[in-house]
Amino acid sequence: MKSLIDLAIVIPVGPGCHTAYILDTIDSVKQYVRCNYHIIISDDSQNSVVSNAIAEQHQDVIILKTTKNHGKGLGLYVTLSNAFCYALDNFDFSALLRLDTDAL
Repeated sequence: MKSLIDLAIVIPVGPGCHTAYILDTIDSVKQYVRCNYHIIISDDSQNSVVSNAIAEQHQDVIILKTTKNHGKGLGLYVTLSNAFCYALDNFDFSALLRLDTDAL
């Protein structure tokens, strides 16, 4: 059975993302979003240090790691598609927000 939430938030993380920016984005969402939500990190960083830092500080965040590097253009499409499919398969939500780590 799917979890009922108001908002699914997908944050793509690529090889060039800084861990501090990712953690700041998550902190900002938790500070300002007032509805029922889940954060899904689509991790294409190919760096376990990034995923470990996120998991260590935010146990409630879902991290989907990409196991294969699909290249610059295709990689983002694949990781976002995986995250969107995960959200659709696991949650019944009213809105979906794709948020970049440098957007805030």
